[in-house]
Amino acid sequence: MAEVYSFYVDAVAALLGGGCSLGDGQRLPGVRDAQRHRDLLQEVFLKAFGASARLSYDGLRPYRPFLLRIARNLLVDEARASGRLVQLEDPEQEIEPLPEEVSPEESLDWRRLSEATREFCAAADPKTREFIRLRFEEDLSQRDAADKLNVTRRKIRTLEDKVRTELRQFLQSREGRARPNPGASS
Repeated sequence: MAEVYSFYVDAVAALLGGGCSLGDGQRLPGVRDAQRHRDLLQEVFLKAFGASARLSYDGLRPYRPFLLRIARNLLVDEARASGRLVQLEDPEQEIEPLPEEVSPEESLDWRRLSEATREFCAAADPKTREFIRLRFEEDLSQRDAADKLNVTRRKIRTLEDKVRTELRQFLQSREGRARPNPGASS
């Protein structure tokens, strides 16, 4: 989560400070108060890392537009709360998604990462796959996952650390294989 935050914080901060277009020529102003800007910035990531958002994100689309949509929706809420109500033609209509300002390289990197993660999970032993499903797909707490797997919470923490380490190593090894070796002879 810290890496995701570091990677996207500048884009989210820019949107919150600069505002955004709502379509039909309407523009939603950004937040000028520095403290309120910091609060909204943190709220975007709290929402993005919350269980509901993690479950609604499919992991296949680029993450940046998903995250910026959360920020944009918070700006709309902020405008409504401050009396600068944003009128939409249909109150049930959702705000149009932001254009996907994702470079082809970022999109390709995201697809590779998603594929590699699925490959890692598929190759895991059945017990580890069940742990991954419970903790990261069903978003169960460590305690609830421990109860379902009939193990201690300490065992779950150990397994979680092991899976994270192995996934990191797996991704690093795939990254190393994907890069051409300039010193290798043809």
